[in-house]
Parts: sequence; C-alpha cells; structure tokens
Amino acid sequence: MTVLDLLPLSTTALVCLFCYLFFGILTVQQFRNAIPGSILLTIAGAFGVARALTVTGLADRLASSLLRCFSWMGGSGAAGIGFKGPLYALMVGASSDFSTPIGYQTNLMVSGPGGYRFLDYTRFGLPLQIIVAFITIPICVKYFA
Repeated sequence: MTVLDLLPLSTTALVCLFCYLFFGILTVQQFRNAIPGSILLTIAGAFGVARALTVTGLADRLASSLLRCFSWMGGSGAAGIGFKGPLYALMVGASSDFSTPIGYQTNLMVSGPGGYRFLDYTRFGLPLQIIVAFITIPICVKYFA
C-alpha cells in the first residue's frame, strides 16, 4: 500500500499490526515483548527534544548559523568550491555514526536483543565510518567542486 502511494508508511504499519493481532499471528503479549521499553522511551524523548527545539526557535537559529558558516563561499564559492559539497559531506557525516549504539536507530534496536556491548559498535562501526569518509570526500570533490 505504501509503495503504491495509497497509504502512508505509518498507517500501513498500524494496519499490518492490527491484522496480525486480529488473525492471531501475534498476541498482545508477544507484541509488548518485541519492543523493549528503553527503545520506546528513547524514541519518545527524541520527539520531545525535537518539539522543544522547534517551539523555542533553536532549530531555526542552528540552521541559519550553519548556513552562515558556509555563506563565505558565496554562490559560486571561493576558490571554485561551492557550498553544496561541504553540506553534502556534513549530511553524510551526521547520518553515519556507526560506532555507538545510540548513533543510529537500527544500532539501538539491535543492541539489546543481540547482546552487543558498547565497544562492539566501536570495533566494527569505526572502520565503516572511515570507509564512508574515504568514499564521501572524493564524491564531494568530484561532483560538487
């Protein structure tokens, strides 16, 4: 339903959940046990922080400060460097925190059930972050310079 743009993803997920419960594929207790409370609290806290950042105007001020940081480059950029490359690198870097369990949503979801320790993420995530950096930087230079 989501692929065909008939319903949003959240609505489709709820419809699937209710079908699972209605047809007995999943019991209410299994549903409760499937999602640890710490993950729900983290997600709820993130919504609260996001709302607070929006209501207080801090999110807008942070965004305008970020744009001011790159405004010295101008439209065409100083020394032939546009602002899109550094912003792209910043976006990739911000979404590539693989070295901690709280850096990425999936890491947080699998940390408890998988029995992973904090240093497991650092051991495997840090090399992945370095690989992403070595791929992102040349792409930014080639396509956005």
